[in-house]
Amino acid sequence: SLTQGTIDALGSIADHVALGIARKFNEEAQRRLASIVQSSEDAIISADVDGMITHCNHATERLCGYSNAELTGKPISLLLSRQDSYKLLEDFDKLKSGAHVKHYETSIKRKDDTLLEVSLTLSSIKDSLGKMSGIAVFARDISQRKRSEILLAMQYTITRILAESTSLD
Repeated sequence: SLTQGTIDALGSIADHVALGIARKFNEEAQRRLASIVQSSEDAIISADVDGMITHCNHATERLCGYSNAELTGKPISLLLSRQDSYKLLEDFDKLKSGAHVKHYETSIKRKDDTLLEVSLTLSSIKDSLGKMSGIAVFARDISQRKRSEILLAMQYTITRILAESTSLD
């Protein structure tokens, strides 16, 4: 027959085993999520509620030319023109108030001061209590699409001009 002390000890052991399993599961889930973020082709930047960069993925480094170490602790406005920085700050305020921010097209400023056209999406990062603790910024390179749109518009214009000039004869 088991004594109360033995039962309590077995319960304690079971609790420790369950905590260990839960911790392992949580660590694995965090590793998977980190792998997804790091392998994304889109730039992913996390910032605190004041707009200071806390982390960025490899795509951010590739697209912007800055390393994670160079960006961490810097204002996210470093990557935007002055006008776009004001818009981003307005969007941060909207997110802080609980509003949704639709994605939009803009340009980000690279380390070499060239501009890269991107589709920008913002979302709030919330802590375990549901309170906003930061902002996630997702930037997708749309420069190739923009170049194609310009080329198509030019081809259309040339075709229209040629069609009009031949109809005048």
